[in-house]
Amino acid sequence: MKEVLSAIDLIVIGISRIIDTGIFVITSVATTEKFCLAVVLSYILAKISLCFCGNFYAELAYIFPIIGSTYNYIYMLMKKLIAWTIG
Repeated sequence: MKEVLSAIDLIVIGISRIIDTGIFVITSVATTEKFCLAVVLSYILAKISLCFCGNFYAELAYIFPIIGSTYNYIYMLMKKLIAWTIG
């Protein structure tokens, strides 16, 4: 596969991940004083679901490299009505 990300793209992705982690940490610290276990479990489940979602889009981008939106991915995999409903 051809490399398409430059060094600047990778730096921006890294910075956005740091900001994302900071937001999750700040909100979890603020809410764990009242709802400790529920907050921890919800963040764990959210991160797991985000990993699955990221893997799903990576697989679709590998299978259909020309298209790039959710509507187009669902349109290629399913029917037009389902794609219109989702997209």
